This record gives sequence, structure tokens and C-alpha cells, in this order.
Amino acid sequence: MTLYLTRHCDAVHPIEDAARPLSEIGRDQARRLAAFLPRALNGTDGVDEVLHSGVLRAQQTAEVLARAIQPAGGVRQIVGLTPGDSPSAAAELFRSEERSLLVVTHLPLVAIVAGLLLDDRRDGADLLFRTGTMVALTGEGDRWSLEWMVHPGVLPSPPPA
Repeated sequence: MTLYLTRHCDAVHPIEDAARPLSEIGRDQARRLAAFLPRALNGTDGVDEVLHSGVLRAQQTAEVLARAIQPAGGVRQIVGLTPGDSPSAAAELFRSEERSLLVVTHLPLVAIVAGLLLDDRRDGADLLFRTGTMVALTGEGDRWSLEWMVHPGVLPSPPPA
């Protein structure tokens, strides 16, 4: 299975809006990732479902990405992906999964889950997840590897719609 583990894109400052929707920078980051994804998934089985934490900025990021790849299972909020949730529980969920998933979540959870899957590190210090960063991890059970990592800042802007 492939897990596309993603930190939500940039959100507005809480002083501007307590709900913290995506900022203009965040919307641009999401569009860049969305334009990149079909090429990145070329030659793979694609993504079966897009999951997110339910927090507005993660939901908005997930929806933009899902529109680009049209996963058969759609987009769904699940429990266990917010910043304060258990990284160990999330890692166990993904270890037992057989479908390919794109998951949009938050720091510190995203980095710790990646660390747990890759080498059972609990601090997540090996991978820097700036806003909008996505990694592709492949594996099952306790055997995972990093296929690629990308930040939207290195991706070209998509053509205007």
C-alpha cells in the first residue's frame, strides 16, 4: 500500500479567523500539489480514498487534492488525525491498511507517524514537514520505505483555470 502523508497547506493567522481556513498562500500550495499529483501517481494504482482530520485547513487541503485525483472512496474525515491525537494509534491504523490513502493532517502528528512507520522513531525529527509537504511511503506492517517527499514551493504554479 502507498500512504501519501500530507501536512495541511498554509492557513490564515488565528487573529484573522479563529477557524483558520487556508490562506491565499495555502490555496496556492494546494493548487500546486493538486497539479503535481496526477503525474506523481502515473504508473501507480492511484489513491483509493482521501482522509483528513476534520479541522478546516486540513479539510480544505484534502478537498483540493481529491478534485485532482478523483479517488473512488472520495474524501472523508476520520477520528485520530488532529495534532493532539496518538501518533502510535494512527501509525497502527496505517500499518493494517491495504488500500492506498492520501491523508491530510497536522504537526506534530504527521512527522511522528512518518517516523514511526519508517524506523519506529517516536520523535519525528528526521523529516521536516513545512505546510503543504507531502511524502509517499510504501509498505505494510512494519516494513515501510520513503518513495519521495515534496513541498509545494518547489513545484511550478499550475496554469490558470
